[in-house]
Amino acid sequence: MSRQRLYWAAGITAGLLLLPFLALQLIPDQTIEQTVVRLLASRGITMQAGRFTVGFPASVNASDLTLGTTSDTLLKADQLRVRPRLLPLVLGRLSLKLDGRIGAAGTLQGQLQVAPRLEGNLQVNELQLGDLPIAATVFGSGLSGVGRLDLSITDADERGVSGDIKLQIRNLRLQQVRLGSLPLPNVTFPEVRGLAKLQGQTVALTNLALQGSGLYARLSGTLNLAPQAPLQLQLELMPDAELLASQQSVFLLMLPFQVTAGSYRLPIGGTLNSPQLATR
Repeated sequence: MSRQRLYWAAGITAGLLLLPFLALQLIPDQTIEQTVVRLLASRGITMQAGRFTVGFPASVNASDLTLGTTSDTLLKADQLRVRPRLLPLVLGRLSLKLDGRIGAAGTLQGQLQVAPRLEGNLQVNELQLGDLPIAATVFGSGLSGVGRLDLSITDADERGVSGDIKLQIRNLRLQQVRLGSLPLPNVTFPEVRGLAKLQGQTVALTNLALQGSGLYARLSGTLNLAPQAPLQLQLELMPDAELLASQQSVFLLMLPFQVTAGSYRLPIGGTLNSPQLATR
């Protein structure tokens, strides 16, 4: 094949690849936004955006973005941009690149392959826990810290998305936090690390240990990301003698949950947006 024919073939191929993107520019931004809203609503998720635009070749840009349910706000993002990765597209794979900002310093980055199979990874860095609406709703201003989350999506089937979660929180601080009507000890954890498994809307905590100032704690069990689904968690607290003495009134209220001297086990029920002590 002559060089001129190669140029023609490359030009025609590029034109065919760009044709859907050019056609997309003719669709009003509001129509595309409404389509996205309907798609998310079919999965029980609500979306509102202060500004929603579509750029070339097919990037979606949203600011003042709110995701949640009909009754609760789950996440607020100051900015989110989603755009296709062109090289995988040439190879027949639909892969998206995500970039965003959450709150004062939080960032979101990741790559998500949508077809032929769902897989990818998302990273959230420098997230102030106070910027999470659900954390503020449940704990008020008594919970603070800086979080990092790594989500690796490995598969998807009729049960939903599955993957692995790595969690890290720096300077986690509990101050005047309650579990239902029961106060928890005031304590600071310099660093928290945890592993979890995601399957659909269910997160199974495989290892989440907290070593703080005078307190070792461990959280285990499963939680459902649907705000009204029941929690099945267990919080174990093992304070040292100094913390027991300094916050004696708190641990006296925990006596019904004492399993051995200096060890307490709190069953957690309720829902994600309203955790409560479970009846034993």
